[in-house]
Amino acid sequence: MKKTLLLLASVAFAAAASADTVKYLTFRTADGTEKSLPVAGGVDITFENGELVANAAGSEFRASLTEMRDMWFSYEAASIESVLNDCAVSGNRVEIFASDGRRIADFVWGSAEAPVLPSGYYIVRTGGRTQKVYIK
Repeated sequence: MKKTLLLLASVAFAAAASADTVKYLTFRTADGTEKSLPVAGGVDITFENGELVANAAGSEFRASLTEMRDMWFSYEAASIESVLNDCAVSGNRVEIFASDGRRIADFVWGSAEAPVLPSGYYIVRTGGRTQKVYIK
């Protein structure tokens, strides 16, 4: 009976753990710059001429191997640009709001750079989709 309960508990735990998947692969360079790529469609990582090159969902990250410091999977993106690369379509209007409701940015994705924002919670609206985002 005890073995059966342990087996059922382990199966339930494994099912719960597999339902919670990571969303981004984040890279950090020696100067502290971070970039997150969405993992939903897969991430291709290659090495060319002493550089790490990662491609995912139309986004690319390149860094010299000597400049690479860290690489990890995460649930949150490192920047608003990473979130927009994941969910926005070029030509869509993007609105970004602070957690208190103030509009921080309003621009067309693809024709303007995403703002660099400090860590915190933001609301991003684009293409008829609104989502809460936490930037580390």
